Amino acid sequence: MQENILTAEPRAERGTRNARRLRQQGRLPANIYGLGGENVLVTLDAKAFGKFFSEGHRMATIQIGDVVEQGVIKEVQLDPLGSELVHVDFERIRQDQAIEVEVPIELVGVAKGVAGGGILSFAVQDLLIFGLPRDLPERYRINVESLETGSSIRLKDLTPPENCKILGIRRRSLWE
Repeated sequence: MQENILTAEPRAERGTRNARRLRQQGRLPANIYGLGGENVLVTLDAKAFGKFFSEGHRMATIQIGDVVEQGVIKEVQLDPLGSELVHVDFERIRQDQAIEVEVPIELVGVAKGVAGGGILSFAVQDLLIFGLPRDLPERYRINVESLETGSSIRLKDLTPPENCKILGIRRRSLWE
């Protein structure tokens, strides 16, 4: 995975009112936790994080003043309508310790069945992949050009990235 740097500012205040005020200022409340370290409360630029997350990035280097933390996104909270970012949690990682990460799937090419009038239905959005952070891909590309009408790709048909293991899939509901 490529190194993605997010700039954060420390925050001391907790609570709903403070979080709402921060979001009105274009800031996104976030927590960094894990690996036996203290919880660190920070804020991120909401637009920058939204772009980062929508591009499929899941691991980041978080710069907080002079302190650098490396983490993987564990949870992103959205408002009840699913349109606004509310909060994000990062879990600290070490480069020498294997982790599980949800990696977005990217379909490549046009299926033969689609070219012949069929419809490509793809319910799976992410693969759960286990490996060292440096070996994990930003996205998992699947070439669908050879798919005929009525054919499918199964999890067992996928080749894991080098030095990684595919653990499973994640389907997103209509409400995410």
